[in-house]
Amino acid sequence: MRNPSLISVSLLICLGILVVAALVVSGEDTEQPKVVVPEDIPGADVIIFKGDTYDFDLTECSDDVGIVSFLVEFEFNGVSVSLTSTTSHVYYTFNDYGQTWVTVSAFDAAGNVGMDFFSIDVAERITSDLVISNDPNYQLDHSLYLDGTDLMIDNSIVEIGEGVGLGPAIAGGGPPEMLGESLTPSEEGLAGHWEPYYWYNYWRTGNTYAGKPVLDTTTKLSGDASIRITGITGYAYGFEYHFDANADLTGYNAMTFFLHSNYNNQYNYINYIYFYGSHNYNSVDGYARMYGGAYQQGGYSVYRGWYGYTIPLDTQNTGYYYWYNMVDLSSVACIRIMTYQHRMLDQWIDNVGFYEADWGDEITESTNPAGDY
Repeated sequence: MRNPSLISVSLLICLGILVVAALVVSGEDTEQPKVVVPEDIPGADVIIFKGDTYDFDLTECSDDVGIVSFLVEFEFNGVSVSLTSTTSHVYYTFNDYGQTWVTVSAFDAAGNVGMDFFSIDVAERITSDLVISNDPNYQLDHSLYLDGTDLMIDNSIVEIGEGVGLGPAIAGGGPPEMLGESLTPSEEGLAGHWEPYYWYNYWRTGNTYAGKPVLDTTTKLSGDASIRITGITGYAYGFEYHFDANADLTGYNAMTFFLHSNYNNQYNYINYIYFYGSHNYNSVDGYARMYGGAYQQGGYSVYRGWYGYTIPLDTQNTGYYYWYNMVDLSSVACIRIMTYQHRMLDQWIDNVGFYEADWGDEITESTNPAGDY
C-alpha cells in the first residue's frame, strides 16, 4: 500500500510545477516583430518595370514567438492597395509606371505589430538610344531606366514629375505627423488643441482669441495642412499645444516639428521649449522643464523655407536648461514652443510628432568604426 503522505507531497509538487508553468505561459508578450525591408538608398529603394510581378519577400522578418500574418499597404496612381498574407511572400503586378511608398506590418499572436517602409519606382526600360530634340515642352511623369543606352537632350526643355515625396509617418521612418494636421488632434494619448503663445498673453480676451490658430491647406510642408498663427496684437512668440488629459511622453525618444515664417529677420528662431506639468506658475507640484537644446536655431532659414527641429525627450540629460519640481515627462499638460520674437506676421508649424525609434550609434562606439561609412 502506498504511503498517503507521500502521495500528498507528490501532488503538491505537481501542482507547484503547473502553477509555475501557467505563470510563465501567461506572461504578456510585448516585443514587436522586427520587419526587414529593402535597403534604404538614395532615390527609389526598389526599381522594377511596367508589367513586373513584384515579390514582397519578408523572409528576414522575425519575432520572439513567431509572426502570424503580414500586411502590405501602398497607394499607386490613386488606387489604395492592401495585401494580407500568412506567409512571408506577397505578390503584386504593377501594370503602370509610377512611384509609391510601401508600408509593411508584421503581427504576432499577441497582437504586437512591427512596421517599416520602403519605396518602389516602376520605371520605363529604355533599350535603345533616346534623343529628345527641339521640344520646348517635353513632359515626363515617370522614371527612365537606361539599359546600356544613352539619353541625349538637344535644344529641349524636359519637365520631370516630382516623384514619390516624403515617406510614411511611422516610427523609425520619416517625420511623424501626429499633431500638425488638425487644430484639435485626436491621436490616442496625445489628443488636445493648439493655441498661440503671445507675450504676456495679450491674445486672450475672455474665451476669444485675437490671432487664433487656423488650419492652412496652402502653406504646408506635407500632408493636407499646417497650423498657422498671426501676430495681430502684441508680439507672437510661438505655439502652445494643450493636451486634453496630461500626456505621458516617457515612451518617446524625440519630438520633431518644422517651422516657417514670413518674417524676414535673424531673430526668427527658437528661444526655448517648455514642458508644463500644469499650466500654472504657482503650482506646488511642479510646473515646467525648459529645454534649451534648440536655442537660437533657425533665424533667416525659417523665413526662407521650412526649418526642422528634433528635440530629444531625455530632457534631463540632453539640452535641458532647468526644471522646477517636474521630475520627468510622464504627465505633460502643455508644450510651449517659444520663438524669440515675431512681430505681427505669420508663422506656421507642420509635421509635429513623436519618435519611438532608438537613436543610431554606429560610429561613436569605436575609434575605428567598421560600418559601411
